[in-house]
Amino acid sequence: MKQKEFSDWNGHLSDKYRLHKKDTERNISKLTETMWMNFGWGESRNPSTGKIVMVPHPDEVWFRETFNTSEPWQCVKISRSEVDSHHPPLLYDGPVPINPYKIKDLNKMAEKYLLEPQRSFYKTLVPEEKNKKDGSTDDRL
Repeated sequence: MKQKEFSDWNGHLSDKYRLHKKDTERNISKLTETMWMNFGWGESRNPSTGKIVMVPHPDEVWFRETFNTSEPWQCVKISRSEVDSHHPPLLYDGPVPINPYKIKDLNKMAEKYLLEPQRSFYKTLVPEEKNKKDGSTDDRL
């Protein structure tokens, strides 16, 4: 992939969609503990006939905390807002800096296992300038 193909979809869509923190029964939704999610259409039991029917739910996410099919679906609403539908901005405005030690290892493997032009890509990687922990310059190379 090329640099121009990495877009900031997360930022772009977070302006358009908002997931509510409580389900439709006002319980706090535990999406981090979700095992099964359903978007758009789902099976629901018709209360009068008992038959399972497919129903649309375009503004909801249905989820279960287990894979047990007898567990009832929990439902969380999704709010949509009108957002300019243009293509999202680029995720990065240039190459992403990488740890210099990782670059060294990647270049070593590239020399051993890759042919040109793929090998030359690894020679253009940009090293991080500072140690993120203490802000000092890492000059061990």
